[in-house]
Amino acid sequence: MADTRFIVVLSDIHIGTNSPTNWYQAGIHGPYVQAILNYLITHADQIKELILLGDFVDLWTYLPSETPPTFAEIVQNTQNKSLFNIIRTLVDKIEKVSFVNGNHDMTVTADDLKLLSGLTTQKQIYLQPDLYKPLGNGTLVCTHGHHFSMMCAPYKDSKNIIAPLPVGYYATRAGAYYAELQLKKTGKKNVAELPGTGEPTGIGLTVENFAEIVVDAAVHSVGYAIMSAIQKATGLDWYTKIVMPDNHASRSLDDADEDFHDLFASFEKSLGPDGKPLGTEGAWDALLHSDIENNLSSYAGQLASVHHAKIVVMGHTHVPRENEKLRVLNVKDTAQPLPFIYANSGFNCPALPDIHDEGKIPTFVSIGIDEVTNFPESIEHRGVRKGADGQYHVDKHSLLGPLVLCEHSKLIKVETAKLLGD
Repeated sequence: MADTRFIVVLSDIHIGTNSPTNWYQAGIHGPYVQAILNYLITHADQIKELILLGDFVDLWTYLPSETPPTFAEIVQNTQNKSLFNIIRTLVDKIEKVSFVNGNHDMTVTADDLKLLSGLTTQKQIYLQPDLYKPLGNGTLVCTHGHHFSMMCAPYKDSKNIIAPLPVGYYATRAGAYYAELQLKKTGKKNVAELPGTGEPTGIGLTVENFAEIVVDAAVHSVGYAIMSAIQKATGLDWYTKIVMPDNHASRSLDDADEDFHDLFASFEKSLGPDGKPLGTEGAWDALLHSDIENNLSSYAGQLASVHHAKIVVMGHTHVPRENEKLRVLNVKDTAQPLPFIYANSGFNCPALPDIHDEGKIPTFVSIGIDEVTNFPESIEHRGVRKGADGQYHVDKHSLLGPLVLCEHSKLIKVETAKLLGD
């Protein structure tokens, strides 16, 4: 493996303006993320590409009464200065840095990313398509994952006043309202001190909520049913105005009801990874599996099948199920089993109680690439944590992996595989 270089995938940092309702807090999560970035700088010569796979910044987690920030305002926030300077240094040091939009930063543009150009080289971060194949041959597929979510996929219907922002945007803004109530009740300073912070939709929905949505949708519409679930979960009044970004007029949950009236029908017609319309069953799956269960594994399988991928990497679900951190699956409906690896890149701003009590730690994915064959040969899931010495460091050993895929589709675990940092 002398010709091995690495593609590193980092997602779901959610850097904001450090408002109390922001999941990322510079004073808490900054040292973890900086440890990852400094580790990458140290091993820059081994890195082929860094992919920021969505929700790098957060334009959603703000109180209804607040004007959401722009990308520039997040970059210019004084508490974020040191982190973004490290990122600019990293852009200088490694061959390529790419950015793929997530749902919380779906409106970030290539012009926005110019603000993070390299300090000395002026190299830029590349804005990539939502479905990104960094090797150009389909063997590695990277996407944030929100496109498979009814609540979080871009919604460009003509009725949607805030298009492409989806119904999940309202959930997250209402979730910030609920979070502020909890802060006042508990006396905590910010949501990073509250357990369970950071649901992809902004609020934690359950299977019971899903059942209620189905029943409510039969009388009204799925759009109304989801709005109702948001209202019940957060307590935000139907008529409270939410300040919108980009000079849009303020909107309430009641105002937005009609905007998403045709949401379900739209999803029925939308195409899945296999290029076929989702249909009724697929549309319900996009709500149940993606938004309620935070499970994207079936979509990973479809992507692997369509693109003949050996590795599919997604973020979005934040702290994934243990077996989704690095998971070996088989593509369905094939004559011979076709194994592939689904890796979830993790969640880089877990709440302090979850770090201490639940073992949720910031993570990233590292993929070894054979420079001669341009083929992904290994993958590992690496964590970062605070040591007994009070310093933050990247684990020397993988959380899971390394796993190696040979060219004949046989998957084996190889303990001697070259890892990033060896």
